[in-house]
Amino acid sequence: MSLLTLKTWPSIVALVVAAAPRGAFAQIVANITCLSSFGWMNNSRDQNPCLVTAYLGSPCSGGSYEIIAIPAGTQYSGPPLDGTNPCQCSSVTYSMTSACGVCQGLIPVTWSSWKTYCSPAFTQLYPTIIPTGTAVPNWAYLDVVTSNIFNATAAQLDGDLPESNATTPLSTASASTTSAFTTSVSKLTTSTESSTPNSKSSNVGATAGGVVGGIVAVGVIAGLATWFFIRRRRSHRTASADFSQPQMTQPPRIYDPADPSTFPPPLYSTIQTTASSTNQESANSQGFSQQSRPGQYNGTPEV
Repeated sequence: MSLLTLKTWPSIVALVVAAAPRGAFAQIVANITCLSSFGWMNNSRDQNPCLVTAYLGSPCSGGSYEIIAIPAGTQYSGPPLDGTNPCQCSSVTYSMTSACGVCQGLIPVTWSSWKTYCSPAFTQLYPTIIPTGTAVPNWAYLDVVTSNIFNATAAQLDGDLPESNATTPLSTASASTTSAFTTSVSKLTTSTESSTPNSKSSNVGATAGGVVGGIVAVGVIAGLATWFFIRRRRSHRTASADFSQPQMTQPPRIYDPADPSTFPPPLYSTIQTTASSTNQESANSQGFSQQSRPGQYNGTPEV
């Protein structure tokens, strides 16, 4: 593809990624020179981010991919509606392409703008096998969702290692890498479905644990109630036995001339009380009351 003049570029963004002819003449081309201050972006093979981007785009383009330099004031934009593929819809490819623009002194587009037509978009994951002959720096797998843009400063602080290549692919996402877009989606669906039984098993286990715990609690409460009832019944029996025992009478006090309370009762009081009781019983047995005659003595003999 020939390089277009500056006047023919769109005013806001320009996508300048071209696929070379497929087949036996497949090739990866990135004839771009980065500014010397961005040498830290080169991987362990001394490949700049533009060449690594071309490698990442080749598996979805029949093995051929070319990326060319663009003029100042333009940007590398995401894949168009009729050209989306898993390779381009990866945040790893987005980060490498953005780094390719930054190393030329350009400003990258946002991640949300890049993935406009991607469904799905792969974050922190390259969804197919990395081509042999290259190595992807570790900073290409950094999160771009939170900030919504490639951060060159964060990438430099993160460094290249560990790198990802065909034999040791790197991914910080939960999905597995695949060799085709449909296979990747299928695996993601299978992974989601396979997690459902584990979730159900966890729910069953939690329910069973709750039932067993409830039974144990009921047993403990019943045991405590039985123990309390038996103890209370025993206490009641002990109290009844103590109450039924005969009370000990106080022994008579010894006569003490100095203590009037020990003196015996007066004799005349006892005799009078006895005589009155006898007369009353005799009168009751005869059925009439005896009248006192004038001058008759009615009383007890005096001593």
